[in-house]
Amino acid sequence: KESCDEKTRMLHPSFAWCLQWFWDENISNYTAINEVPKEIDDKLINKTIHDINFQKISKYSHQNIHPDQSSLPPPGCSLITEGAGSGSYQHLLLFPSAKLAICGIYKVGSTQWLQFLRFVLGAKDYQSNPHSKPDVKIMSFDKLRRDLQIKILNDPEWKFATFLRDPAERLLSTYLDRVAGKDEIQTGWFRKSYNLRKRPSFPEFVEYISRNRTHCPFRQGSPTTDRLFGVDWCADPHWRPQTFNCGLSEFLPRFSYIGSLDKAETQSRELLEEVGLWDDFGKYYHWNVNKSENKGFECSLFPPELKVGDTLIGFQQRPQAKNGSRGDSASDTAYGHSTSAQSKLVKYYTPKLMETVKRLYSHDFELWDVLKVENKFLSGSELAVKVSSQCQRRVLTMSNYEQ
Repeated sequence: KESCDEKTRMLHPSFAWCLQWFWDENISNYTAINEVPKEIDDKLINKTIHDINFQKISKYSHQNIHPDQSSLPPPGCSLITEGAGSGSYQHLLLFPSAKLAICGIYKVGSTQWLQFLRFVLGAKDYQSNPHSKPDVKIMSFDKLRRDLQIKILNDPEWKFATFLRDPAERLLSTYLDRVAGKDEIQTGWFRKSYNLRKRPSFPEFVEYISRNRTHCPFRQGSPTTDRLFGVDWCADPHWRPQTFNCGLSEFLPRFSYIGSLDKAETQSRELLEEVGLWDDFGKYYHWNVNKSENKGFECSLFPPELKVGDTLIGFQQRPQAKNGSRGDSASDTAYGHSTSAQSKLVKYYTPKLMETVKRLYSHDFELWDVLKVENKFLSGSELAVKVSSQCQRRVLTMSNYEQ
């Protein structure tokens, strides 16, 4: 609890991106991030990232990782506190049979991955709202003993994966769903939680979160509007920066697969094929395209009815309509809150507003600007050397040493 309280006071944790690469076993300490490696020679200076064999240096990406070395709250904080003190590993989901760890980021399809995990576990009501389901909780990284957490973080057989989303689109989707959505219960809860008399416009919402604050976490008490202030570690996880999840800000190279929500249909299948979950589970996943066909309360839905001749959709795949057209995939229609945010960017964003959001989510945009032009998965190592000159110099040093 002391560690959780101490680290949640830090509003803006550092972005080292590749902290594990600066571990020097010979001196049993971390090399200073801004220190120029002594072993750089003339040969190294002439090398570029195109000369890097990422497979060869992969051993440096999943060793000597300890979350207590990070500036973010460590795993397990969600067991003793809520909200700002939740810990960055709270939404790391485990598929033990495939040794796959999925980082579920709010507003980036995390609900579908929770539903798929329940499908793999054999839950009949896997279409239900999965949040707070007990079978999901037992597969949470946060629930493990610390020795098992350390083992998984440093075991090369465990593959870490996540999907990222255009930060501007994700923020607008959050607003359209949580603040200005059609669900009066949800939007009413938002206004009550932040002591707002009326629903703010999107520019007003951005103005609120762009304000600075001085402390975190917030103690129990009356709801106040200043709880909205700040895009930092204390922000609501729906609009907290994506890079504050699962150690991305400091242990980015630990991730073997980083994909884009825009390409979830092909990349989700590719990932499940890579880890051996597609043939056994992924291709058999089915969901009701028409929500009116769902029978039961949203927290306890019956499995979809299948008739002779029906075709299984497959996880995150786009269903084939009877007229030959293709409908929305599960990734297009997030459970219960499809907002079509991508098509509404021009309507809601002015150039000035976009400039503000890019400033607030600068680290998210660093990764997104690289990822959005890629059709394939990138590893965290590849992303790290493209967004950080320090990580690039360090990986060139390691690559030279291996050769």
